[in-house]
Amino acid sequence: MFDIFSLLPGSGWFDQPYDEMVVTPVCRLGGHKASVICEPVGSVYIPAAGVITPVYPYHQRIHSTADEAFRVNSSCESPSRMVSRSWFVLPPSQEYYYRNYRMDYRPLPPMKPGCNPEESRQIDIIYPEHNAILFLPKGFSGEKEKFIFKAAHARRDATIYWHLDDLFLGKTSGTHEVLCEPEPGIHLLTLVDEQGNQRKISFQVRE
Repeated sequence: MFDIFSLLPGSGWFDQPYDEMVVTPVCRLGGHKASVICEPVGSVYIPAAGVITPVYPYHQRIHSTADEAFRVNSSCESPSRMVSRSWFVLPPSQEYYYRNYRMDYRPLPPMKPGCNPEESRQIDIIYPEHNAILFLPKGFSGEKEKFIFKAAHARRDATIYWHLDDLFLGKTSGTHEVLCEPEPGIHLLTLVDEQGNQRKISFQVRE
């Protein structure tokens, strides 16, 4: 194959079809088309049809204390003392992987004590997925082994309490993983943190 390739005439790379492309602002952190609150922003050529794609979804306008240590709202802070800025926020399950490769990633600051909490997803279940069908794993010896259930939380210092149906599995901090050996059938997995945030999924186990 390489001998045949060596006999082919050399040529340059394809000419970029600028007539069918447009310069579009994109968010440098993720490559999506930039929203009005995205930071930082760059520009790239994309196919003209690409301008109809949604804008970058992972920047949020937040209100924080002057040192950006806490998020605040009107229930606990005077508007004149709030700092408004754009913040790069990933869902907990995506943040779980992203922060391992980007050390400069800054998690969303926690709510200031005394503030009414804002509605947002704090817990994501990485494994298993909702409505998943799981087959009992077996080791090389043929004996049944346990599943490893994984979750992620928006706060690194959070504690998660794990429940399978009516059974308390334990609690985790930092790395949220538990070993579980459910019986065949349909189960409900419930995760609750110390602030009352919940995440529930249903899954099925088969032999």
